[in-house]
Amino acid sequence: MGHTEVTEDMEPSQDLAQSAREIWEGKKAKNNEERINTEFKIPELGKNYSNIKFNLEDWTKEETNGYMEKEKIGEVIRNWAGSETTETESCRQTEENENEEMTKKRETKEEKHESDIECNRDIYTFTRDRRENKTKEKGKSAKKLKDENKPMKLLKDLGLQNMYPKKMKKTDALVINKISTCDTQPKNDKELPHYYLKKLIMMDYRMQYLLSLEQEKNRVSLKENQNTGGDDAGLSFADFLNDSTEDSTEMDTQQPAHIHPMDLQMALLHCANNLLKQYLYSKLYLCQYALPFLVPNPCSSNIELPLWSLRHIKISCKDKETKTSKECTAVHLETKVVSFMRLGSSSVSKSQIMNMVLNRQKHSIFFSRHCRGSRQGGLLMDGVVDMTWYIPGGRQDDIFSDCIAFTNLHGDARENRKQFQFLNEISAVNVLLMSDSDLNEEGKAILKDCFESPQPLICLHTDKSMIKGNKPGIKIRIGIKDRNEAELTDALISVLSHCWSLSKKRIRIEECSNVAVRHGFVVDEDSKNCKKGRDLAENVVCILKDNSLLERKEAYLPLQGQMWHKWCQKDKELYRLKQKGNKSIEQYKSEIEIEKEKIREEQLKRAFPLNDFMRPLIDILGSHSNEIKMYFLEWLRIFLDELLADAVPKLQQKYHDIWSKIRTLQNKSVASHEVDKLQSSLNDISSQINDCTFGLEHILREISQIFEASHTGISREPCIALLPGIAAELLLSGYPLELMDGDAVHVPVKWIASVLDKVQEKLGDVRLFVLSVLGLQSSGKSTLLNAMFGLEFAVSAGRCTRGAFMQLIKADDDIQAELKYEYMLVVDTEGLRATELSNKMSFSHDNELATFVIGLGNMTIINIFGENPSEIQDILQISVQAFLRMKQVKLYPSCLFVHQNVDDTSAKDKNMEARRRLQEKLDEMTQMAAEEEGCDVKCFSDVIRFDVNTHIHYFAHLWEGNPPMAPPNPSYSQNVQDLKRVVLNTVKQQNIDGNKDLIIQRVLTISEFKTKVQDLWRALLTENFVFSFRNSLEITTYCKLEVKYCEWAWELRHNVLQLENRLLNEIENNSKTKTVIVKEVEETYENVKKEIEKYFQQEKNQEILVQWKSKIEKKYEQLKSELIQDLKTKCQELIKAKEKRKKVDENRAQREEKLIKQSKELAEKLRTKDPSEAELQQEFEKLWKKWEKDAASDFTLSPETDIPAQVEEILIDRFRSLPDVYDRVQNSGAMKPCPADYFSLHSLSVAERFLDCASKIYTKCISWARKPKNSGSSNEFSKNFILEQYKQVENVTNNITETVVNYINKKEKEKVDYSPHYIHEMLNLISNNVETCTEINKLTSKEDYKFDLSLHLCKSCIVRFTLMHQAFRTANDPLLYLKSMKDTSYKLFQTLCRGASSVTAFADFLTSRLEDAINQAVRDQVCIDIANEIRQSCPPLKESKIKLEYYLQKELAEKEEFEGFWEYIHFPKTFFKRHISSYVAQHCRKMSCVKIFSERRLDEHYTLVSRVAMKATETSEKLNRAEEKSKVSLWLDLFCADLEKHLKIPRNTLTHMEDEEINDMDFLQESLMDALKRSIKSLKEIFASTSLGDLDNMKQDPEDILFTQMSGCWAQCPFCAAICTNSIEGHPGNHSVPFHRCDGIKGWGYYQTDYLSSDICTTLVSSDNKFILSDNRTFAYKTYKDAGPPYSEWSIVADDSELKYWKWFVCRFQKELEKKYDGKFEGYGKIPSAWRNITKHEILSELEKQMN
Repeated sequence: MGHTEVTEDMEPSQDLAQSAREIWEGKKAKNNEERINTEFKIPELGKNYSNIKFNLEDWTKEETNGYMEKEKIGEVIRNWAGSETTETESCRQTEENENEEMTKKRETKEEKHESDIECNRDIYTFTRDRRENKTKEKGKSAKKLKDENKPMKLLKDLGLQNMYPKKMKKTDALVINKISTCDTQPKNDKELPHYYLKKLIMMDYRMQYLLSLEQEKNRVSLKENQNTGGDDAGLSFADFLNDSTEDSTEMDTQQPAHIHPMDLQMALLHCANNLLKQYLYSKLYLCQYALPFLVPNPCSSNIELPLWSLRHIKISCKDKETKTSKECTAVHLETKVVSFMRLGSSSVSKSQIMNMVLNRQKHSIFFSRHCRGSRQGGLLMDGVVDMTWYIPGGRQDDIFSDCIAFTNLHGDARENRKQFQFLNEISAVNVLLMSDSDLNEEGKAILKDCFESPQPLICLHTDKSMIKGNKPGIKIRIGIKDRNEAELTDALISVLSHCWSLSKKRIRIEECSNVAVRHGFVVDEDSKNCKKGRDLAENVVCILKDNSLLERKEAYLPLQGQMWHKWCQKDKELYRLKQKGNKSIEQYKSEIEIEKEKIREEQLKRAFPLNDFMRPLIDILGSHSNEIKMYFLEWLRIFLDELLADAVPKLQQKYHDIWSKIRTLQNKSVASHEVDKLQSSLNDISSQINDCTFGLEHILREISQIFEASHTGISREPCIALLPGIAAELLLSGYPLELMDGDAVHVPVKWIASVLDKVQEKLGDVRLFVLSVLGLQSSGKSTLLNAMFGLEFAVSAGRCTRGAFMQLIKADDDIQAELKYEYMLVVDTEGLRATELSNKMSFSHDNELATFVIGLGNMTIINIFGENPSEIQDILQISVQAFLRMKQVKLYPSCLFVHQNVDDTSAKDKNMEARRRLQEKLDEMTQMAAEEEGCDVKCFSDVIRFDVNTHIHYFAHLWEGNPPMAPPNPSYSQNVQDLKRVVLNTVKQQNIDGNKDLIIQRVLTISEFKTKVQDLWRALLTENFVFSFRNSLEITTYCKLEVKYCEWAWELRHNVLQLENRLLNEIENNSKTKTVIVKEVEETYENVKKEIEKYFQQEKNQEILVQWKSKIEKKYEQLKSELIQDLKTKCQELIKAKEKRKKVDENRAQREEKLIKQSKELAEKLRTKDPSEAELQQEFEKLWKKWEKDAASDFTLSPETDIPAQVEEILIDRFRSLPDVYDRVQNSGAMKPCPADYFSLHSLSVAERFLDCASKIYTKCISWARKPKNSGSSNEFSKNFILEQYKQVENVTNNITETVVNYINKKEKEKVDYSPHYIHEMLNLISNNVETCTEINKLTSKEDYKFDLSLHLCKSCIVRFTLMHQAFRTANDPLLYLKSMKDTSYKLFQTLCRGASSVTAFADFLTSRLEDAINQAVRDQVCIDIANEIRQSCPPLKESKIKLEYYLQKELAEKEEFEGFWEYIHFPKTFFKRHISSYVAQHCRKMSCVKIFSERRLDEHYTLVSRVAMKATETSEKLNRAEEKSKVSLWLDLFCADLEKHLKIPRNTLTHMEDEEINDMDFLQESLMDALKRSIKSLKEIFASTSLGDLDNMKQDPEDILFTQMSGCWAQCPFCAAICTNSIEGHPGNHSVPFHRCDGIKGWGYYQTDYLSSDICTTLVSSDNKFILSDNRTFAYKTYKDAGPPYSEWSIVADDSELKYWKWFVCRFQKELEKKYDGKFEGYGKIPSAWRNITKHEILSELEKQMN
């Protein structure tokens, strides 16, 4: 602010008054009252201030007629005076002198009031010009300092100081923050920029009226103060008018200072970088606000012309006569410029005059003093030139007939001479606002320049009502004082039209940049990066100019033409296979794949090496900084648009002309061939328009195709790997990425997946909330998204968006936890029912698009425009069907209906009837869609949770008036904000308060979204989406759950195995006759249950997992019950067995005791004779023979059981209802001895022999066919028919056989004696499996099958039961047991004879018992240890069954043995178990597991026995005095009691040692441990040389433990015999496998031929083929589940998920398969030639990927 010089001939009071007036009128500087009050101290002016104020008060009364408010003038004086005192000490002293003089004069002037006022006025008038000149230089430095500080203070108040200058990026502005979710006022000034941007993005022009809550409170406080009642008693009229009364309370009527709206706007523009500023300009333009055209730098003298910011503006003018529209960018539009300027200050607002002229809708295009929020003291607008355009709409009421640019210079033209000179040079018409008082030297100079200019000049005199003497011409004066607004507006329009028509000067804004540079202005496009981007873009675009318009796309974007469309068509054919001629589906599929490869190869030839256009373009995008790339892309878009600027409109006009001719000819009923000819021309022009369009989206599409093609073939281009990263950077920078190619209607899945992978690398696997939009063409979908989130999707009439595009929006860090996601992904789609597609694409296109975007979105906005019922029905029908499909595949997107263009602002409340009709229409569409999809749904709310009252949003018209000069409707913007709040709060409400009004599907991470895109597109390629959808994310999540379940199951199983050892030891030791197992298991079960609960709560995919939670918990509880029941059974059986052996054991103990006693007696006799070793042996042999003879007389063995006779009797009795059952049993040779090799046969051999034996019994001729032939009535054919049926249920036979064999194995493990009950149990197992099998129930020979299989399996088990019976007799023969005691007894005898003490003998005998017990305990424990070790470290057995299967497949391929494959295909359980045993044996050999674990366990048992012996010794010494028992007896009691859980050493077997006279128990303990140490050493040596196979007599083998753990589900695909990979037996849901096989592997062939099938299940279910069952029923593969179980129990998805492995297998073992099935791979079943090219190396590599 300038300082006013005090002169001798000027009174201080007058000088201050003049300064105040200058400050108030803005002549010297912009005054920021708030800043001055804050930064400067206001001195106490006392009476001086009163004198000043008195003079000023009188002056304002006389001079200004009340225009200036005296209180505000006083405030200004106070601020000015205060600020002046802080500048310099000399100034302060000067002011003090002035105040003293003013006080003296005040006393005099009270008497001569009128004369003083006159004097002041005369002096003021005389000295004003002189003071202006004298004070200018002196105040310059102080003004500059203050003016520089004020803008920075403003930026700091707004919280923008860190963003200045030009540091705010587009991604900083377009962010979801807390302000986005609310619709409130800003709390303070720092929030103002965020709220301003939010409203600007939503095109809410009310953003200029923003006030913070602080300002709002101040205004309310002011009103309250003004309304406060007081006591007016004693208040005189003079006091009321007297401001100087010190006792009265001063009422401040000035509004509190607030940030000027235009200061806020300009502050944001100064902080925005050029890319963001360009975006903000486009939004301001849409809001019908003037755009800053010349912008002074607030901290320097530079003035900038934002040419770059204006390049994004497109202006579309419509001619009133021709009604044709012309679109052009603002910088290229050649137009006349009308410039408004003013001299000095004025009581009339220049901006308001311009608003009156330009907009009859009362919208303030230029911000004026009359706008809400305006105040004096703006900081950043002085010197700014705004620009706007009047755009005619082609209507009769247009104000002007042509497009005109209007500029508005803010501030005094005298103080902004540079801007004035620039405008004067470019303007076609100048309009100058002035008064006579403003015509000082500078004012006259400016006026003279305008007058001498050849362009028209219009002077608007604010101090005159009428101008007399106006002469016709281009220099016009108009008086505007006290003029009627409407009259003045009409006059101005008339004069402007007249002057505009006379002026011929036109200019483009782009040309203005040269003028600006000449005037010393800065042009934003001259920045280094912008120029670099332009140069790069120009170089690239120059290449295109070498080709004609229609040739460019074909030449430089070769991958998007017919080849690409053909490839997409073939890709869809691959998923919609149809039988062709005599080719199989796989042959047809193979041919399509070969064609696709050829197309890709051709594409590669055309794409590589990269052409002259794509190579530099990719190099630029891959090598430059992000800012340069953004400039480059924008320039490229601009230049590409310029290339098409003339051509496309001409083609469109030509199209319109031909179309008009067609309509005319049709109305005249002209011959059809002429119409057809024109129609053909019309189609050609339409194709030309499509071919010549060459935009940025086409270039990015070409990049994606280059990447996709390079993945099919071999490309040496190093830049290919960079392409996804380039696209990811663009996506993160705010560029939309094409998700679906709208021309080819195809999703480049590999490209999208790779780009998303790169995004994930940059951001991490963040969560994405996906919002999609769906609606008819031109219904405002893209406009809605752009307004809601500030996006830049293409908007215009017609099909502006093609396909689907996605764009990322970041959620601010402080709101991510609240929103439950980090980014929002917005998907915009092309309009449904596009007229351009009506003759080219079917109804299915819209359905596919709707299904795709609805499936992708967490929420979909269904956009409805207008009230046309047919249009509403179209969109609803498509949407409902898509939602119905989502429900069927367990996807649960949410939806909101947006009904746009509703007239009534209270439509939601007044359209109850309309909403009811919409609900009815939705229900009607749902029923139609449900009928088409084949599901039972009655209303829309059955498909998705929908509330017609809350899920429908009514939107007002977009424009507030008639475009193009109409601003956006604020109600529309408010509707957008309301909808945005609902969308953003959806997940938050769902998580916080459990709101169920909006059911949404889970928020996915980037990786999960990528998988979902792939799943949806794969399913859409098929004809049946629901049938084909494969939720990979759900599958992956469930696979992880399977692995975790295996871990949980193993933890529980391992615990039960340990418990089993302990309990069985206790039972063997006679310490327990009852077991309490549940309590023992419960602790582990509860711990694991907590882990399960934690997993389901904390796993990231918990929303998916929750569907299996109850089933997994139930399954785990079931596992616990099964383990407990199994252990209970074992314990109970052992208890029963011990009860049965009780007498035998007692007798055995007595005989053992007798033997020991006799040995002691004999030793006592021989001890004194000192016998030799031979004599000792001789004497002991005599004793042993006598003892053995006595023992034999006490035992009598029962006779052996005739097992064959019992089996025969049981079979005849069980099947006595069958005719000739006795003869059939006898003739079968069931009771004849079995071959020797039957002893080693497993279930595979037994099942095979069943069919072989049945063949021999019935007939030697078995006819091969898929369907039973008409066999007639002959006996031979009926037998043949039976055998054929047996073969059809071969898989069931295998399963039943495995069940029976496993039962026999179990009985053998239990080491129990044979019982006839086992035969009955076997037959029950067979019967139950037969009865519950649907396939067998369909057989006409069911009873024959049951009998034949029972007979064969019983025959197979006779030998094994016989061997089991013999083994049991041997193990339980008392004589054999006693004979086994011979060596131990001799050692004891030998020790006694040699004179050893009783302690040594006792220790040696007890050690021998401990050695046996430890040996057995270690064997049992080592098996568990080995199983646990292998479970954790052996890769094939580490995770789940499917991983094990891959390892087995790899092993089979490496060995190439067909018999191994055959067993794997038909007897998987046996095959798995055998190979698990092999893995266990290999691992044990490799890792020396037996040695390592046995040493560890032996050391543990030594430590255990040592600890127990010490404790027994200490305790027995204490208790011996109180007990009547001997020390030895008490010691044994304690010793055995502590060991009973760990070792099998029954106390009752040591009773003969109780009478030993041993007093030194410490010596006993020492002797025992010495002897035990020797035994442990001996056992270690034994185990070190023992392999796992040599270990016998174990409770459970490691392979059995692991097989039980890894078993899972063993169901096989009814078509290809693939094994269900689920690791949980009895799992929830259908059976499934990731990869199916060729059906011929299982024996499927073609009806009434001997052709084996080469088709794969996943291919067949997408074809039109059918299959025939044995009962003649025929079913389509697409509806295979209609065939019932087992088909209906399987989920076979139509996709391309087959391994090359099985193709290789069929080719490698073709002859073996043909021999096995008596068929051949020919005709329909011919193996595709491409299969034979698959190498063994390829399939092994493929398996390696699956294993990893």
